[in-house]
Amino acid sequence: MQRLKRGLALYRLVFGQPRQEELLTHLGDLDEEQRQAAVAKWRIDLTPPALPDQSED
Repeated sequence: MQRLKRGLALYRLVFGQPRQEELLTHLGDLDEEQRQAAVAKWRIDLTPPALPDQSED
């Protein structure tokens, strides 16, 4: 049953429908190095792209 819950949590993450409790449980099952790698892999950078330099010389 635990394996099924973990699979469901990962499925929801992939399709953008995570349940925070399941995500935290999954991350809690990882060691620190695995947790940091997972968070870095899943992080979405919403920083807007840099605008091209439009200064006139």
